[in-house]
This record gives sequence, structure tokens and C-alpha cells, in this order.
Amino acid sequence: MSNSTVTGLAPQELVPIDPVRLDGKNYTIWARRMEFFLKELKVEYVLYEPCPGIMLGSEATTEEIAESKAAEEKWIKDDFMCLRTILNYLCDDLLHRYAKRKKTTTAKQLWDDLKLMFGTKRSLVRKYMEFQMVDEKTVVEQVQEFNRIFDDVVASGMTLSEKFHVSAILAKLPASWKYSNIKSLTGKEKPLTLEVLMDSLRVEEEYVCL
Repeated sequence: MSNSTVTGLAPQELVPIDPVRLDGKNYTIWARRMEFFLKELKVEYVLYEPCPGIMLGSEATTEEIAESKAAEEKWIKDDFMCLRTILNYLCDDLLHRYAKRKKTTTAKQLWDDLKLMFGTKRSLVRKYMEFQMVDEKTVVEQVQEFNRIFDDVVASGMTLSEKFHVSAILAKLPASWKYSNIKSLTGKEKPLTLEVLMDSLRVEEEYVCL
């Protein structure tokens, strides 16, 4: 008895793809497996083909108009499925970040945003270097955001040490932290680790808020 008979699968049927969830550190393998998965769902084309508009002449027949409208409706339906599928395979943090973005209206826009965020080294480095902290937000939340960018840079293959990152955090602290006790930690004999810095920032911020 053949394997296809045992499993009930036709010999020509493809092996189902099980995509991984994008966590910001596995973009390359995620994108490849997601493309295969979207292709199996027959919706991958919306990432590369624009929505077919109804652009028919005045002499178009009723049948031609109906076919054109059906093609447009199919693209819109497939785009919705493609968008929801991509969102479904994002980690919780990324899902929360992208699901509520009003400007992301198509699967291609989301796909391009993710590629720009996690698939382009130059854009990640620029985002890291240009990051600035402000007094209007809590420092801990801003440093956590900065840490995520640091993780993305490292995940892209760039070499960036924790020591450099800690120094960058201290340099980017807002003006109101200029005379805080945090910077005095750098004078210790042992190198200041990211974990120690984060704990110190939380303590300092809680003290300031009292």
C-alpha cells in the first residue's frame, strides 16, 4: 500500500508549510517560509501585483465589466487574507505594533514595512544612531524601545557590543538626567552591564516620581 493511500493525500499534493512567528531576530527564515505559505494559499501574488482596477472603455460588454469587477473583488479578498495571515505569524509585540496601524491598509504595505524594519541593515543602523530620548516620556520605556532596536541591529548580522550600547544609552539620556546618579555608575571597576543599568534606571525613575 502506498504512502499516499495511507495518508489520504494525492501524490501531487504539496507538503504543508508551517511558518514560524516573526520575533524580530529571525526575519530571513521567516520571510522565506511565509512566502512559501502564502503561495500555497494562492494569495502571494498580491504582494507583487497591484489591485486590478476597472478601466474599460465605453464599448465594454456586460460580460467584460463583470469579469473585471470579479478580478478586483478577488484581489481585495485575497489581499485581506494575505494581510491577516502575515499578522497572525508575528510575535505578540509586533502584532500589537502593526495590527493597529491605520496606514497599513494592504498586505504589501505591511510586508514592505517588515522588510524595511528587519531586512535592511542600513535602515536599522540609521534608526539606532538617530534615536533620541525626550523628557515627556518615561526613560525606562524609551530605553526598552532603544534595546529592541539594538536587538534588531545585532540580529541583522551587525557587530555591536553591549558595552557600546550601554554607552549609547547614557549618551542619549534626556537633559533632565544630566546630573542624575546613573552616569556615576561608569566609574566603577567592573564594566557596567545592560542589566545593571536597567535596574538602576528603574530605581532612579521611581525615586524621582515619589
